[in-house]
Parts: sequence; C-alpha cells; structure tokens
Amino acid sequence: TGYFKNGVKSAEIVFADYIIDGTRNFYFTNGKPYIIGQRKLGSDHGNKKVYYANGTLEKEEVYNHGSKHGKVVTYHNNGQKKSEQYYHNDDSNGEHTFYDVNGKPAEVHVYYYGVLEKVIKK
Repeated sequence: TGYFKNGVKSAEIVFADYIIDGTRNFYFTNGKPYIIGQRKLGSDHGNKKVYYANGTLEKEEVYNHGSKHGKVVTYHNNGQKKSEQYYHNDDSNGEHTFYDVNGKPAEVHVYYYGVLEKVIKK
C-alpha cells in the first residue's frame, strides 16, 4: 500500500515472489479510485475498471492472462455509454457499437477476429 504526501492512499498492490499477483488498485489524490483490477502472474486478469478523476466510470474491461477477452465498455465523462466492444485474445471480434455523447448509437463496426468487415452508420 502506498500513500500520497497528503496521506491519501495512492495504491494497493499484492505481490507474490516479487510479481504482482492479486489486487492492483490505484487512486487519485482525492482518494477516488483510478484503476481497480486484478493481476495474475504479473498480467491483467479478470475484471478491470478505470475511472475519471470525478469518480465517474470511464471503462470496464475483462482480461484473460494479459489479453482483452470479452466485453469492453467505455463511458463519456458524463456517464453515458461511449462504446461497447468485444475481444477474443486481444483481437476485436463481433460488433463494436459507438455512441454519441448522449448515449445514442452512432456507428457499428463489425469485426471477425481482428479484421474489420464493415461499418454501419446509425
């Protein structure tokens, strides 16, 4: 656990044999979370959340031994959904939907294991 000069927690990190293995959380100087996640044998593994400094969720990701794997959702700083994307071992796969600042669908990109197949304007 680390702390900023103002006494607020800056990080919580779990090590096993000098490798990050478990909780890996970072915080802004205001004490709000910045990155909340897990690592396994030094690589991102499981759910990871990233926040804006105001505390609003910026991104939710799922990792499998260091690779994005599953759904990734990003948000505008107003809290509205910005994108919803799918990955398979770090390759874009399936429909990636992008939203305008009001949360309305604006565009869809369709991928097949990393290859962009088409773009659909909404």
